[in-house]
Amino acid sequence: MKLGWKAYTQNPIAFSILLFVVFILVASSTVLMMIGDAQVSGELSQPMQIKEAYSFHNIQISYFDYAMISFPQNGYFIPGYNQDGYLEGIFFWGEGIFQFHSPDGTSKQTYPFRKAFLPMDEASYQILIFDLDLAPIPNPTSLESTITSINSQRSFLYFSYNLFGYTRYYPAQQDGHLILLEGQDQALIRYWENQSILLQKEGEKAFHYQHPSLQQEYPVPQSMTGGPLFIISLFTMALIATLLLTTDIISQPQWKFLVGELKHPPISYLITIFLLFAGAHIVIRGEPHYSQYIILLILYSLLIIPYLGQYKAWQYLGFHTMNLPSLLFAAVVLAILMQGMGAIQFPTGIKEGPWTHTIGTLIHIFFFTALIQELFWRVLFQNTIERYSNPWIALLLTTLAITISNLIFNLATETWLPRQLFLQSMIIIPLGSLITGLFYQRTRNIWATSLFTTLLIFLPQWLQF
Repeated sequence: MKLGWKAYTQNPIAFSILLFVVFILVASSTVLMMIGDAQVSGELSQPMQIKEAYSFHNIQISYFDYAMISFPQNGYFIPGYNQDGYLEGIFFWGEGIFQFHSPDGTSKQTYPFRKAFLPMDEASYQILIFDLDLAPIPNPTSLESTITSINSQRSFLYFSYNLFGYTRYYPAQQDGHLILLEGQDQALIRYWENQSILLQKEGEKAFHYQHPSLQQEYPVPQSMTGGPLFIISLFTMALIATLLLTTDIISQPQWKFLVGELKHPPISYLITIFLLFAGAHIVIRGEPHYSQYIILLILYSLLIIPYLGQYKAWQYLGFHTMNLPSLLFAAVVLAILMQGMGAIQFPTGIKEGPWTHTIGTLIHIFFFTALIQELFWRVLFQNTIERYSNPWIALLLTTLAITISNLIFNLATETWLPRQLFLQSMIIIPLGSLITGLFYQRTRNIWATSLFTTLLIFLPQWLQF
């Protein structure tokens, strides 16, 4: 007898086997995609290693057609190597001046800077140093701390995206003609000179010009075609893993019975959730202060105290303990799986630091970031919409609301390039929200969903590659 789709979904074992087969097929196609084009996934942003360093006096670098880099005084020339030991670029440390003249002659801009990073392969490096008067420094690692800031923020130079908490970027090909500057005000400035010329200061709108002669594109068109397909395949794997980990965890009839028995939470409760969400975004800015936490704890108390004796209300909101160990286990496994997809490599260890700080960071992220976000989007939005429609409409409308809010924010900042904006706001954010919403829909537990979100934020900060 043939099994239909309904029979598969009602049989946890058959449904799990089907999902596992589909997961293997999608994973295999993703691996083949990476084998076919090593650049399709981009590269993980990691600090570079310092093996050698040189000092110089009064140099000028004519590496670009419409820009000039000069160091009127002394400075340092520091080659940077990736984790595999290959040269990736040159760091400069000194009082430098960056001068730009637009191709049409209408714009001239000058930026004083203290640090710079110039991506470069070995062949271009040998050509560059041929005419430079450089003096080796006996202890090059002593300069490593001086370039830490620009080294750690190097991904701003490239076309990059954030995936599951990890910044991945597409490196330039040979003679990519890119440079990253750190100004005297510590703001970053990036300059691209390819088929299109781009000049952008961090937090400001980019200036674009067309190069009259160069035909080389950055990023390469293959990356812009294969990259989104690769990201979608990863999210497809994550969606299947979500269904696998939550198979038969909570029965839908139980949820429908609970909704039918429960009166809709009063509008005052929903307003309190909104105030908690708004307060977290307004109050927690920069370095957290105890007064900020007091304000959020007061909002939390307004949320909790009126409903202490209403057990069904707490179940509706997701604060239940039914199958809690299984739910928390599913959240941890799914978060680890997704961070592995974002890093696309195994961690080499954890970042050093006291355990008290690690635990404090986890608590801060859970209660003052993840839980507040999930209360707002899952309880205020998804639960409320579901009461008047169905689970899938509620999931899709919540995902749409998150996508629109993120898009509006990114458009308002005017710092994203159009293709970056499309990739981050129209592909990654919607699919990521869809996975979180599906996990909540399948578990009906705000603790597990918040733990899942917490680990997606925490693991990239804790693990070392």
